[in-house]
Amino acid sequence: MPRSRIKQEPRTTLKLDARTLAKAAGGVLACAWMMFTVAGVHKGGGNLQGYDWRMTLEVAGRAAGAAWTDFPLLVQLTHEDLRARSAGGRVASPEGLDLRFTRADGATLLLHRIESYDPVQGSLRAWVSLDTLYAGRPGRICLYFGNAEERQPLRLETPAHRFRSALAGDPLPAGVSAAAWAEAEHQARSAPEQWVRILGVESVHGPYSARYAYVKAGIRAGSLVIVEWATAREEDNDYFIVERSRDGKQFEVLGQMGGDSYSDATLTYSMPDARPYPGRTFYRIRQIDNDGDFSFSDLVYADYQAALQPLEVWLDADQLGAAPLGVHLRTDTPDELRIELYDADGRLLANQAAAFGPGQHQHAFPVPAGLPPGLYVLSVMGRDRVAKTFRLEKP
Repeated sequence: MPRSRIKQEPRTTLKLDARTLAKAAGGVLACAWMMFTVAGVHKGGGNLQGYDWRMTLEVAGRAAGAAWTDFPLLVQLTHEDLRARSAGGRVASPEGLDLRFTRADGATLLLHRIESYDPVQGSLRAWVSLDTLYAGRPGRICLYFGNAEERQPLRLETPAHRFRSALAGDPLPAGVSAAAWAEAEHQARSAPEQWVRILGVESVHGPYSARYAYVKAGIRAGSLVIVEWATAREEDNDYFIVERSRDGKQFEVLGQMGGDSYSDATLTYSMPDARPYPGRTFYRIRQIDNDGDFSFSDLVYADYQAALQPLEVWLDADQLGAAPLGVHLRTDTPDELRIELYDADGRLLANQAAAFGPGQHQHAFPVPAGLPPGLYVLSVMGRDRVAKTFRLEKP
């Protein structure tokens, strides 16, 4: 049956059964590369899960000077694989909603805007905010497609994801000549076929050790972000790493959670982020299998308005033990808190009221004795009647 786990420690499972031994005995890894189509499966190593195909593109570099960031690159391509599936191609959406550009790492998404897409001809004209335009050498980016579950255009509206344009008078990176940038931008617009060429198309369709049913992030009780995901199937899945980012480019580890060695049931997971960045915080999941291969989920985000949340609350741990639970809080004004513990069915088990002055405090909340293993919810409500909630587990 589906399980919900919120541990932030990795759990490695080794299961030697007939299935595993047969796989070990008969496993052969074949690597192949062709110029336009690669018939193979890449299990991990920087792939976006859910996408069946990846096109590698080479971007021409500049003659000399320092590298430029956030360059407005016009990508203009026509390829039979870029036709919609209904026209014999491999793009799932007739509107091109499943088109995704990434860095050469195959995982870090780049902001793009589709100017035109012909699903019958397989013609794409899109603007890409190029992460780095190199000097003296070409660079590479990736174009993913073939995800029938993707029904929304990519949204990466942050100061780190933008379309700079000297022709439109936008500010440029420090030390960059406006004349040189404008000339390169003009060339890229005038002859896009000289700037981008296709190196190859490869299949990146599973089998994955964990196949996501969904990945989402949302604000709970005003200031707590819960990252949630579910897997429809797991096999040889070691653990997950939840990563977060202020700008969708540079990521840090939020926490780690064990996976399941084998399951054909829907398993649900969640991980809290008690202190999200002010504004928008991006999240992604790195899944690692027992062989060390890995793949990335798509990017999700949550918006947090820090200026509207004078009370911050976080906990020492995400598990209930015999000792009191450490509740940390920070407030700019005097506040009166009510702390309540509920079981998974919503029954109130314990409550406590306390008053605090401005500043940062730690409070010991007594845990009732004899709690059975399972999931619990801790609610911390301030004077503004906005509750901060936490999901806890009793092992």
